[in-house]
Amino acid sequence: MKLLFVLTYYTPHWTGLTEHARRLAEGLVDRGYSVRVIATQHDASLPLVETIRGVQVIRCPVWFRLSRTLVSPSFVFKSWSLINDADCVIVYTPLAEVVLIIAMAKIQKKKMIIIHNGDLILPKGAINRMIELIFDYSSRIAGILADRLIAYSDDYAKHSRFLSRFLHKTTAILSLFPQDDRQRRKTLALPKGKTPIIGFAGRFVEEKGFDILIKSIPFVLKKYPNALFVFSGETRMSYERFYERMLPLIERFRPYLLFLGKRSQEEMPSFYTSLDVFVLPSRSDCLAFVQVEAMLAGVPVVATDIPGARVPVKETGMGVLVKPEDPEDLARGICEVVRNPSRYKKNKDKVLSMFDYAKTLDKYEKLIQEVAR
Repeated sequence: MKLLFVLTYYTPHWTGLTEHARRLAEGLVDRGYSVRVIATQHDASLPLVETIRGVQVIRCPVWFRLSRTLVSPSFVFKSWSLINDADCVIVYTPLAEVVLIIAMAKIQKKKMIIIHNGDLILPKGAINRMIELIFDYSSRIAGILADRLIAYSDDYAKHSRFLSRFLHKTTAILSLFPQDDRQRRKTLALPKGKTPIIGFAGRFVEEKGFDILIKSIPFVLKKYPNALFVFSGETRMSYERFYERMLPLIERFRPYLLFLGKRSQEEMPSFYTSLDVFVLPSRSDCLAFVQVEAMLAGVPVVATDIPGARVPVKETGMGVLVKPEDPEDLARGICEVVRNPSRYKKNKDKVLSMFDYAKTLDKYEKLIQEVAR
């Protein structure tokens, strides 16, 4: 079967969306599928066409950036011929061109699946609100025309601005997490005398709520004065200057913060293994890869009690849920896990069972075969 994946970014760009697409594409190639990916050439140094672990990747030159999306006219034109050669089209949303892609798929009588990676939530501002509205309406049209939709959890689907309208044809399938313990014995070289080590990771953008975590520091220090908060990820984003706005707050607590910068996937296991607790203080997050990866490394998680993000903690018991937008309650959750680590670490087997890679890939394959028939 020939599959076409359509998305704005693809590897080596790293987000939860792109990593999910890569893992699914490569997993299906290993099972005998022919997989092509069309994406933008987000980095001009990348080749326009290459094959990565059996997946043919076609990249389209970018004209300019609009907020978080990249505008590439050739992306639409090339999609037409690639859709014509596919048996099933798999689109990752949010995607600015989603209506055009699905219209072309319908005209060519191709089956189409949407994998939704979260409603578009941008920083405050009239222009961003307008962009969100355009995305919402275009996604709604795409949802009507799509054959099936996939969410990472029923919890997120029921609360999503987009998916909640299409629950009758939405299937919940967790994301894919290969389980490899080979590198997890290593730890980071951190300042001596610092304990507990509290980790957080991702893109330093407003929706991730890292400002809430930093505001929780004085409450944590009351019980653990030697605590160290360690961040792994990009801080300065080209489409959002949240880190720059937070610099006064960061400088206030600089002695208790360590910024490691962006780390490769090969380096992330040593980051997780060094932690006593991982924190996900998000304002919005359908399923954070870093949250699950921390759990798979045996590290308990403190997460905000919001749709999607709360699912791994609720289902496995490997952590604590806290109120959104509440630094004091976030500190309470952190201290609870640090005080009783064995209570939460013992649930790792539940995490391994919940995020079984082969069984999850089976579910994706079964749904694709059902749609493509």
